[in-house]
Amino acid sequence: MKNSVTTDREPILDAIESCDYSLARQMMFALYRSSRTLSNAQFVLKQFERIKPNMNLPCLRAASLRTDTVEPLVRAEAVVLANVPPGAIVIGSPARVVGKVQAQAPRNSPTV
Repeated sequence: MKNSVTTDREPILDAIESCDYSLARQMMFALYRSSRTLSNAQFVLKQFERIKPNMNLPCLRAASLRTDTVEPLVRAEAVVLANVPPGAIVIGSPARVVGKVQAQAPRNSPTV
């Protein structure tokens, strides 16, 4: 008796063999959505690499901007009873804001 993973993958392999790449892509998506396991992820990636040259996929480029958040600086033994704003320096019991951390640009980044 075949296990369910093999049974779920056979129609995808059949669609690839019959050059129905759109159907194969839809079935791979459904397979992974129904069972997000490492073996399914590896199977989907491997099969997608096989069909990718035959798919009419748009060429996209992505960029992300890095943001640096300044976390609060809390002194040891400070008792924080409320939210602390980003970049605040707090001390005492109960904790009180005594200053603010100044954000600096990374050393290797260009300045404008």
